[in-house]
Amino acid sequence: MIERTYIPSEQGSEPSSPAIDWRRPLRFLLRTARSKTFVRIAIAALAVGLLGLMGYWLYQNEPWSIDNNPFNATIQAGSTFPLYYPTVLPARYRISPHSASKPQAYAVIFRLAGPSGAKIFCSEEARSASFNLGGYYTSFSDYKAVAVNDGAVVYGKLQGNEVVSRANNSTWILCNTQAAVPSSQLIDMLKSITPAS
Repeated sequence: MIERTYIPSEQGSEPSSPAIDWRRPLRFLLRTARSKTFVRIAIAALAVGLLGLMGYWLYQNEPWSIDNNPFNATIQAGSTFPLYYPTVLPARYRISPHSASKPQAYAVIFRLAGPSGAKIFCSEEARSASFNLGGYYTSFSDYKAVAVNDGAVVYGKLQGNEVVSRANNSTWILCNTQAAVPSSQLIDMLKSITPAS
């Protein structure tokens, strides 16, 4: 067996022991914490992204039930006939805020905004006893009528527009658009009307 003998260095220092690098465990802990945080952030971002995609898909494809009365108090107070607004709108359409106006004493109008600048225009006026609605409807092509509790919702095409109409004993509502909106959605829109006040 060979005996090892300590030979002092010229500087007279003690034998050096291997240095312990305390930064190593610290780096490991930081790396682990960072990776866990990254995973958590990635999962949260993925969840938010999926929710956003689902919301966008629903917005693009589903009619929405809403309660969005377009008529302010001034228009309602100045109207001599009951006002109504739809609560079910065609897919991707919304009632334009502040779009309601009263351009004439006997009529109130508002509009719906849709994709790519598409619009649906609606007017309401007092039902005239002298105006022949049935005769007006005979000018429609692709005529459809759906019975409702106070009469009928009538759909058709007239002069390049899709038109949908509903009249009760007091108010006549007429909506038209040049956009390609399914007739069933336009009919459902006027089937869903509710009183504004």
